[in-house]
Amino acid sequence: MPSVSMRDLQKMSESRIASFDGPVAVKSGDRTIAFLTPVRPADPAHLHAFERAVAEYWRDNPLDESERATLDAWGLADLPLPKSG
Repeated sequence: MPSVSMRDLQKMSESRIASFDGPVAVKSGDRTIAFLTPVRPADPAHLHAFERAVAEYWRDNPLDESERATLDAWGLADLPLPKSG
């Protein structure tokens, strides 16, 4: 895996970081202290396929009451997930 030093990272431009092919180790001396991962916009076709797969999953696998109770206990009951039945 490629790496950059903390010193080099301070001097890098946004375009240089965006040009990385994938994650890059950030090193301080010989210790890896972080990973720098460039963020790119999602491909619309892949995003659409993902959203469709999620919608089909929830259509075929609605939450039961115990799963809803768990979400409620975690304070997540307002998530827009399908109801059972």
